[in-house]
Amino acid sequence: MVRLRQSEISAVLGFLRRLYAVSDREALIAFVLSDLSRVVGADATSFNEVDPIRQVTRTWMNPADLQGPAEERLWTQLCREHPYVQYRVRTGRLDPVRLSDLAAPSRMSRTALWNELLLPKGVEQQLLAGFPGLRGRVDGMGLYRHRRDFTERERSVLALLHAHLVQAHRNADTTTALRRDLELLERGCEVLDAGIMVLEPDGIIRFATRRGFARLRAYFPGWSGHAGRLPGRVAGWLARETAALAAARDLPPPRKPLVVVGERGRLVLRVVSEPMRHLLILEEQPAGGLESAVLARLGLSRREAEVLGCVAQGKTNPEIGALLHLSPRTVQTYLERIFQKLDVDSRSAAVGTALRAAKAV
Repeated sequence: MVRLRQSEISAVLGFLRRLYAVSDREALIAFVLSDLSRVVGADATSFNEVDPIRQVTRTWMNPADLQGPAEERLWTQLCREHPYVQYRVRTGRLDPVRLSDLAAPSRMSRTALWNELLLPKGVEQQLLAGFPGLRGRVDGMGLYRHRRDFTERERSVLALLHAHLVQAHRNADTTTALRRDLELLERGCEVLDAGIMVLEPDGIIRFATRRGFARLRAYFPGWSGHAGRLPGRVAGWLARETAALAAARDLPPPRKPLVVVGERGRLVLRVVSEPMRHLLILEEQPAGGLESAVLARLGLSRREAEVLGCVAQGKTNPEIGALLHLSPRTVQTYLERIFQKLDVDSRSAAVGTALRAAKAV
C-alpha cells in the first residue's frame, strides 16, 4: 500500500464523513457520481449494474451526456466484451483494478467495445471497483480519463475508500429495501383484514404477516413454507401473471386474482408488482354468509343449510352440534345427506359447490 500524503488523507476523511451520511441507494449513487472524482481525479464517473448472462444493464454517469440511449444500447450489446466484466465473473473479486492491468492496449484496440464505445466517448483509461451484486449481476463504479492512465497511488487511494463504499452500499440497499417493504405493507394494509406477503422477484417469501401464513396453511393443507416457497398452485399463478405483465408491449392485461375454495370459504389472492418485488394480498371471504335461498335451490332443507353454513365457517361437528343443539352424531347424519344431495364426498367439496352456486346467482 502506498503511503498517502497529508492532503490525500484529509480528502479521504472528508469523503468518508459525507459517505456515512448517505441514507439510501439513490443517494449513494448520486454521492459516488459527484464526490468520488474529487478524491481520485477523473474526467467522468459511473455507477453500473450489469447482468452479462441476460445482457441487461443500467448505468448512471457524470457527466450524464456520456451515456445517452444510443450508448446504453451499445453498452448492453457489448458488455460481455469488457475485461472487467470477464474478470468479475471469473474471480468474483471486488477490489479496485485498472483496465490497463486487465488487458493490453493492443488487445483492446481490436474489440468493438473499444472502437465503437470507449474511444468515441473518451473513456479509454479506467479505474474500476465492484459492489456485491444480486444473482450473478456485476455491480460497480468506474473512474475514467481520456488519455492519462491512473497511477498506483490513485488505485491505492480508491482501495482505501473501497471497504467503506462496500459497507455503505450494503447499508443503502438494506435501508432502501426496508423502506420499500414498509411502503408496500402500508398499501396492503389498506385492504381490510388482509394477509400480506412481500415476495422477491422469483416468488420467494421475503416477509409475511402472521395472518398471511395462517391463511395459506388453512387453504393449502400440508404446506410448510419451507425455504420461503409458496404453494405450487400460488407460485404457478404468480409466474403466469408476472410473465403476462412483462410480455405486454402497451397496456398490460388486467391482473386476475387467484380464488381458492376451502372449507372455511374462499381465499382471494391479488398481486401488486414492482420491479424488484411483489406484494401478495390474501383476503378471506368466509362462507358463513351463504343465503338459505341459494342452498334451498340446491335441494337442501333449512336444517341442512344451517349445518353447511357452519361447516363453511370451519366449525367441527361438536361445535356445530353445540350451536344448533344437536348431537355430533346427528350433525354427521345431516352432512351425509348434504353430500348425497350435492353429489360430493367431502366437506370442502360441499362448501365449494355451494359457493359456486352463490356466485352464479
